[in-house]
Amino acid sequence: MAVRRGVVQGAGVALAIAVPAALLGQGLTAADVIDADSAWLAPFVLVVLVGFGIGGGMAARSSEATPLRDGALASLLAFAVLQVIAVARILVAGDDVFWLQLVFNALLAASAGVVGAMVALRRAEVAAER
Repeated sequence: MAVRRGVVQGAGVALAIAVPAALLGQGLTAADVIDADSAWLAPFVLVVLVGFGIGGGMAARSSEATPLRDGALASLLAFAVLQVIAVARILVAGDDVFWLQLVFNALLAASAGVVGAMVALRRAEVAAER
């Protein structure tokens, strides 16, 4: 099955929003400006999740048959790109990779994509009613 253009475009939008927030949060943590367990990282996580949701919404708007699935796939594709880079960096640094945490975060990213898709579908319904 070929990946649909809307899924790839949605993943690109999600990455455009999520990557700067993730890099900024990581940079502030690495520079010891923010502790790794600090609540000050929450806004960065929120921006990443919103990015996944917006990407999922974009994928859903371009889907005809399976908008929720496409929203989840777009956010998972963006998540996978981010995590390949993050895991490579962790392994090069000689640190441990928490694989179960990756699975949980993938489910969180997919959920954000589905929520974004649901919001996009609802907005399209409301616009069609007007």
